[in-house]
Amino acid sequence: MEDEKIKDEALRFIGLFEVLPRLVVFDLDYTLWPFYCEMSSKKVMPSLYPHAKGILHALQEKGVQMALLHGHLLLISPTHSSISSVFRICL
Repeated sequence: MEDEKIKDEALRFIGLFEVLPRLVVFDLDYTLWPFYCEMSSKKVMPSLYPHAKGILHALQEKGVQMALLHGHLLLISPTHSSISSVFRICL
């Protein structure tokens, strides 16, 4: 429910702009979650910041492609169909 509220707020904000970017690239560390990837354990999956999921949903609904970046490494190409298959995030 909270994700929908955040998504709706993000959609209202996005609606203020006539032109949207075709691609939004997120740096992983401390952008989507409070976590450094280098410090990760394969057994521990970091959780997203509370507003991240709703914002990702809003961008997806508006057709904005998304990619993830870590350092200088593009982790998911802009044409990848789903971020969830890599990070197990339910979009």
